[in-house]
Amino acid sequence: MIIPDQDKRVTIVHGQSLPLNSTYPDRWRKGVAEKASKRGVRLFLSDYVENLEPQGGRIATRSGKFIPADLVVGQHAI
Repeated sequence: MIIPDQDKRVTIVHGQSLPLNSTYPDRWRKGVAEKASKRGVRLFLSDYVENLEPQGGRIATRSGKFIPADLVVGQHAI
């Protein structure tokens, strides 16, 4: 998702193979992923962010991907 009038993108990094958690049916989770992607949200699934503080304007995932970031909002299951 590109925010109007700004050069910002929304990216979600999620540890499971589909967004949300297994409380929701896979069919519904796939629909959420498709709708998010159609709106320009970048999804990195089955991956994790180790450090929530951007370094040099990016964050690194466990799998070695580097994602541009100036704001990171972390969420962990309780």
